[in-house]
Parts: sequence; structure tokens; C-alpha cells
Amino acid sequence: MAPKELTYEHAIENFMSPLMKVYNYEKLSFHEYGQTYSLVTDYCRVNSGIVDENRMIGGGRADVAYKALEDLLVSFVYSKAAEIGVIPEDVERLRAYKSAWDAYSISAKVVDGLFRYLNRHWVQRYNEYLNEHRNEPELAGEPKVFEAYTLCMIIWKRQMFENPKLDIVQSALELMKRERDGESVEVELVKRLVESLVTVGIEFRKEEDPVSLSSKLEEEGEDPDELRENELLMLQSYEKYFETPMLEATRQYYQKESAVVILSDNILAYMEKADQRLKEEEERCGRYLHDVLTNRRIQKAVDTAYIEDRLDVFQRQFLELLKSENYSDLLLMYKLCSRVEKAIDQLRKDFRDYVAEKGREAIANIPKADWNDPKTYVSTVLEVHKKYRDMVTLAFNDDTGFSIHFDEGCVLFVNKNAVTNSFRSLNKSAEHLAKFIDGFMRKGSTDDFEVAADRAMTFFMYIEDKDIFQKYYNRLLSKRLIMELSVNDDYERAIITRLKTACGHEYVNVSMKMFADIDTSKSVMHQFKEGAPEQKDLVDFNMQVLSTGCWPFKDTIAFEIPPVFQDITNAFTAFYNGLHSGRKLCFLYGNSRGEISARFIKKFMFVATTPQMTVLLKYNDVTVSTVSQLLAELRMPKDVLLSVLASLVKADLLKLPEGVEVTTSLPDDTELSLNQKYSSKRYKVDLMKFQTPLKGDTEALKREQKDMERMLEEDRKMVIQAAIVRIMKMRRCVRHNDFIGETVQQVADRFQPKISMIKKCIDLLMEKEYLKRSPEDKDTYEYIA
Repeated sequence: MAPKELTYEHAIENFMSPLMKVYNYEKLSFHEYGQTYSLVTDYCRVNSGIVDENRMIGGGRADVAYKALEDLLVSFVYSKAAEIGVIPEDVERLRAYKSAWDAYSISAKVVDGLFRYLNRHWVQRYNEYLNEHRNEPELAGEPKVFEAYTLCMIIWKRQMFENPKLDIVQSALELMKRERDGESVEVELVKRLVESLVTVGIEFRKEEDPVSLSSKLEEEGEDPDELRENELLMLQSYEKYFETPMLEATRQYYQKESAVVILSDNILAYMEKADQRLKEEEERCGRYLHDVLTNRRIQKAVDTAYIEDRLDVFQRQFLELLKSENYSDLLLMYKLCSRVEKAIDQLRKDFRDYVAEKGREAIANIPKADWNDPKTYVSTVLEVHKKYRDMVTLAFNDDTGFSIHFDEGCVLFVNKNAVTNSFRSLNKSAEHLAKFIDGFMRKGSTDDFEVAADRAMTFFMYIEDKDIFQKYYNRLLSKRLIMELSVNDDYERAIITRLKTACGHEYVNVSMKMFADIDTSKSVMHQFKEGAPEQKDLVDFNMQVLSTGCWPFKDTIAFEIPPVFQDITNAFTAFYNGLHSGRKLCFLYGNSRGEISARFIKKFMFVATTPQMTVLLKYNDVTVSTVSQLLAELRMPKDVLLSVLASLVKADLLKLPEGVEVTTSLPDDTELSLNQKYSSKRYKVDLMKFQTPLKGDTEALKREQKDMERMLEEDRKMVIQAAIVRIMKMRRCVRHNDFIGETVQQVADRFQPKISMIKKCIDLLMEKEYLKRSPEDKDTYEYIA
């Protein structure tokens, strides 16, 4: 049995004197220290009540000592809280708190030493016992116990921060408000309060899993690895008693301030104030708040008051700053709004719309006379691109989100603008880009290739209908190759390589086959000239054998070519038939060209198409001929002949009667005479550039446009059908809306498909039995293996 004197009253009587000396910061003699330590040991050694056979907990005396310590501490701290609570002035109250805490925190370590035996031999085992038998009725609601130091901290926390008569945190918040107002305050007092709150959180050490708090920090943008596990746990008291009310006070303070500052209607001053406050709060956290935990949270409070609650002002002023093109002001707005996701998202969308608007505006300002000039059009687009690309870099810190929305804005104005709207059938931007590339890829171009190619590819990335560009590009490439107009074959291949990198091998398949045909033709011509040397004396010539499926030449022009040309074509045909049996050559005279010499007052060299050369050679025998005579002798289609005659009249080689023009209705008896006084400053004259459509002859252009549209539609149907089959092979079963969406996604890098065309392709593939509707659900398609 425990001695009778080891009672609660005995403990109170014997512990009070040494404990009060410790907490009043009085010197405790060695004898008093040893006597108190021995007394604690006696309480723990006498039938502790947790190791006997009956496992009872009520018969020991360690709990009596623990209870006495707890009550003495409560009494002492309560009295200290009462003393501090009556001090009216905030600074003095905080000074008193700091003084009391400094003494108490040191004394708590001495008390912990006095009760070390109880800590080691009773506290831990008692708590383990409680955990094991928590479900037993007699232990229900039994509180856990703490080591002496932790108990000191818990009691301090409860008496100081859960005491409605002592709002010490409010005093600290008042000092923070004064400092924000510009007053000089003793921030060391707030810092000591914060440190005390962190320290009193010791009760949570290793008692809770820190995962939840770590996740919370990650959500707020903080790195939980910066805090040790125990530190995370101990911060719970700091968060509850100080940080939460401090953040609310901060939010309210800056809501009031921002409401006043915004009245000045000076967005720059407003942003500078917000930026200043954010820097101040960051510096304040470093001085006396918990830097890692609180910094982001207090910054968010300022963000909410100055930015999130004023989004309408930022959005309205953003457009004004864009118009002013003041990069430093835009950068400041970007830095502020990037702190609030909702704010920065809206600014990005506004920037996208602004870029699209300015792009369309720049294109609309191109003189209508230049709307068909590829270089003017492409240069205008690229000037807008460079201007706002620089803005993304300098004003928006090369932000990925702004870059994406900038590209979206470029797509909008490149594909939908005044010029493209005036040519609704095909994407005019795609055509202009193809012609722009054609311009710097031809001989005589002064453009720097690398610069021009980079500009072209920049433009290319914003074209939605890349298949239209592909059609125009291949058509112009074919002309450069067969006319040998390319400045450099390596440059041509370089462009094709860039297109291949952007869109894949299939996209440039036709272009690469064209080059293969040209290389093959060179080999064939070498064999022909080596095997038929007599042909060298007739005329200097070159043949190009082209595959029917690759080259965009559909119509052939039949007419009587001069005998010297006929001899060459006959000889080559015989030679080629000897190399390849079963192949048929079809000569495209309309796409052929040559050089022909002529002597008037002086000698000239004309670069002309084969039809032009054929007409000119007729004037070796006569100086005057009628349209009907030329038609009869050359057997050339009238529209082709009239076009050739118009070019020669325009070049001043042929003369018409006074007041007569070459039109589609030119009478057959009209005489055309050779201009024997022809003169030019140049020795070599290019007649091909004079070949233009006749006045009033629009049928050929309409037919060519319709052919292009028809070919494009057929190609698109094939691409869509291939995408549909790929999807069905992979999915096997797919619902209608998902099917349409995936098909659009697969072909979007080539063109923007119409939903009606996709539906037609689905129906066509169903007819071909590639897929069918599900018997159970008519809105679902199934693949037929």
C-alpha cells in the first residue's frame, strides 16, 4: 500500500514552494532540487497501478503527482494571464507577455528536470496502457498524459490563448496594422509571440501523420520538404491561434485600402501600390512571421484584396495598356495577375482577341490593289506577328499561356480576314504563302534564303487548311522544276524538309516524287544524247519524263509543232519506247519552253513557251498573217492561240490594226503583222511573262478554280475515311459524338473538316462494309473486321 502522506494535498503542499520559486525565477537550492526530485520518484515507485496483475490505474500515486503539477501550473499561468489582461495598452500588454513567456519557457525546462523520473517511468507506459484498453468502459474519456515540459506548454496555451479575457493575439494584430500604416513599432514583440505559439505546439509532435498538412502546403504552392516533420506538426497551434485571425485581418485591411486606392482611377499607381504591399508582406514574413508557412498565405490575402476582387478593373485597363504598348506597365500587370489563376486566364484570352483584332485591322488596311500581292500580304501578317511576339517576350515574360493564346490569335486573323473573306472558295492565306515561297525560290530573287524560309514557316504554322497550301505549293514547285527556275535545288529540298518536320512524311510525299522524276529525267537524257549524237546538231534540247500521278498537269494542248521540234520528239519517243515497253509518252507543249534567236535591227534572244515559239517561227516565211490562217496551219485551239497572240502583241513583236485588241471575240480575218522595227534595251527578252488570260476570258480561271476545289474535296474525303478506319480499328466500338470528335482531332493538323463531310464519309464506309451501326444502340458504330 502507498504511504498515507503521498496524497494529492501532500503533493500540493510539497510541490508548491519549489515550483513557485522556479516560476518566479528565484534560485532553487541544490537541497530543494534534490528533495523535490526524490519526492516525485517516491510517487512513481509506490504502486504505480499499471503493472500489477489486475492492471488497475486508480490505485497508484504517480497520477496524483501529475495532477498536483497540472493544477499548480494552471493556477500560476492563470494568474499571469490575469495580470497581463488588465494592461490596457497593446504594446505594454505584449511586453508583459514577452517577459512572462521568456521566464516561463526557461522555468519549464527546470520543471521538466524535476519530473524527469515521472516522464520516463510513468507517462509513456500510462499512455500505452490507455491505447491498448481504450475500448474498456472504465477507461472511456480518460485523458492522455504528457511529459512535464509538454504539460507546461499546453497549460500556457490554454490559459493564454483560449482565455476570452486576454486577447493577446489581437494586440499583436494591432501592432501589425500600425506598421502597415507606416508607424515604427516593436516587431520583436510580435515575433516573440509567434515563437511562443510554435513552441506550445509541442503536444502534436509525432502524434499525427503530417501527410495531410504536407498536402495542404503543396496545394498552396509551398514545398513541404522545407519543413521538418515535427515542425509541421508543431505549427498547428500557430495556425489556429495566430495565423488564421491574422490572415483575415490582413484581407480586411487590404480590401479597405484597395477600395480607396482604386478611386484614383490611375491603374499604374494602383499596381505599384499592390506590388509595394506584396514586397512589404514578404519582408514582414521574413522578419517576424513564419516565413515558409505564412508567406504564401499572406501574399494570397493581398492577392485577393488587390487583384482577385478587382478583376474588372484589370481587364478593362489591360486593353488600354495593350494599346499604349508600354511594356514595363504591361509587365507589372502580368506579374500581379499571374498570381491569380482566374485573372491571368482572362488576360490571356483578352490578349488573344486583341492580337486577332489588330491582325485583321492591319490586313484590312492593305490597299485593295495589293490584296493579290503575296509579298505584301505575308509581310503584313509577319509584321503583326513579330510585334506581338516581342510583346509576349518582353511584357509577359515569355509566359507559356500567353504564347499559346498568342498563337491562337494569329490563327484567327490569318485564316479569317478581309482578304480571305473576299475569296471564300479557298483559303487565300494558303495561296499567298505558296506564292510568297515561289517568289524567293525563283532565280533572280534577292531575299536571304534562311530569313525568308523562317518567315514562311512561321506563317505556315498558322494556316488551318494546310492541304490547300500543299496544292498550291506543289503546283508552283512543279513549274519551277520543269522550267528550271529554282534558284537552288538544295534550297528546294530544305523547304521540303521543313514542311516534313512540321507535318510528316506523307505531307511532302508528292513533292519528293517530283524531285525523283527530275533526277530520273537527267539520267534518261544523258543516255539519249549519248546514244543519239546526231540529234545534237538539230537543236539544244532537254526532255523531262514526269509521272502522271504526281504532277498537277491535266490538260494537254495539241497543235502542229515546227518540223525541227517534231524530229526531236520522234527520236526521243523511239528511244524511250526502246527502254520501256508499254509506256506512253504524252508531250505537254503548253508547259514547255525554249529560247529562240531573232534578228531585227539587231539580234535578240527570246525566252518563250512552245506555243509562242511555234507562232513566231511562222513569221520566218511571212510578215503578215490572219487569225484564220494561223488556226489552219497550226491547228491550235483558238483560245490558246488568242492568248499567245495577245502576249506577242503586248511584247510589241506583232502589230494589230489600229484600234483593235486581242479578245475572245477577235474576228478570224484580223491581220497580225510582224513588227520589223522591234527594239528592246535588253538582248534577252522573256516573252513568258506577257502570257496572261485574255480580257473577258474568265472561263479558264473558273475551270481551274473548280478543278482545284474538286480535287481538294476528293483528297479530304480520302483523308477523313483513312482517319475513320484508323479510329474504328483501334476502338472497335464508338459512339457517334465521340466518333465525330476524334475524327476532327485526327485531321485538324491538315484542315478543318465539315461535320457534314465526316457524316458522308461514315455513310460511304458503311456502304463499303467497313463499319455498321450497333443493333443494340443506333447511335453507336461497330467495326467490321
